[in-house]
Amino acid sequence: MEGLAKFNGYIKKFEEFILSYSILLMAIILVANVIGRLVFNHSLKFAEEAGSMLTLIVTFIGVSYCARVGRHIIMTVFFDIMPPKGKKLFLFISSSFTTACLLYLTYLSSNYIMGVYNTGRVTPALGLPMWIPYMFVPLGFLLGALQYLVILLLNITDKTSYHTCIDPIPDETADPEIFMMDREPMADEAPETDPQDSKE
Repeated sequence: MEGLAKFNGYIKKFEEFILSYSILLMAIILVANVIGRLVFNHSLKFAEEAGSMLTLIVTFIGVSYCARVGRHIIMTVFFDIMPPKGKKLFLFISSSFTTACLLYLTYLSSNYIMGVYNTGRVTPALGLPMWIPYMFVPLGFLLGALQYLVILLLNITDKTSYHTCIDPIPDETADPEIFMMDREPMADEAPETDPQDSKE
């Protein structure tokens, strides 16, 4: 597992690099385009095209990053009431199914990229081969599949339950007081007072 953790760390750095610089470059291009159009009455011809490409890159690389940090939308209504063993089984099934789906999408999108590559299509403004920005689609699916595979392996090899690669799901039966410490009191719950304060 140490080798897997090290490899996953490299993927994390790659994701953060691509996402951060893509968003930064997108902001610079789009802001420069607005300034050029309003101030100099001349817009950048490639701005819309570059913005679309960068949005595509951020979207699909974000699939993997959101899986890593647990930011995908999830429904936990039934999951929260499951016993620990039920949660473990549910995470095993969901991680396996999601990994398989993402690998299948990787296969389909890779075939599409090969078709685009064979046609030799280029973008209108930049003249960039279309397969270059499109290759981030299967890459994002593949990295996402790897993240869910890591989650699956963590749930197999560790006694605790994981729905992300970084944070285990705490066992609520271990120490219930831990989960009551940060909980805000309900409207019908009277706040606890110190007996000495009441005497004063």
